[in-house]
Amino acid sequence: MIGVILWADYQTGRAVVWCDDQAELAFILPEPGAVLPEGEARLDAGDLIGFELEVRPDYRLVRNPKLLSRGTHETLAALLVRHAADGREPGPGLLGPFTGTELWVA
Repeated sequence: MIGVILWADYQTGRAVVWCDDQAELAFILPEPGAVLPEGEARLDAGDLIGFELEVRPDYRLVRNPKLLSRGTHETLAALLVRHAADGREPGPGLLGPFTGTELWVA
């Protein structure tokens, strides 16, 4: 699956991810004692990632996140908040037409 990081906390390594299936959000929750990425390896809001999705009873968990494109979707969180304030549901077309090439910009 692919997704965009909406929010990230550097100190805990936790993050919230909007997934391309547009279902429930997914979470990056490092295992206790895990070594957190630093510098360029650290994921940040607006980064496009590929990952495996683990569905748990109460939430969805990101496993093995891989950076696909750094910072290419920095305004997505604000766009989602605006849509929610307007009473609109996010869905297909929120970011404009999709050609598939947007995902692989280095």
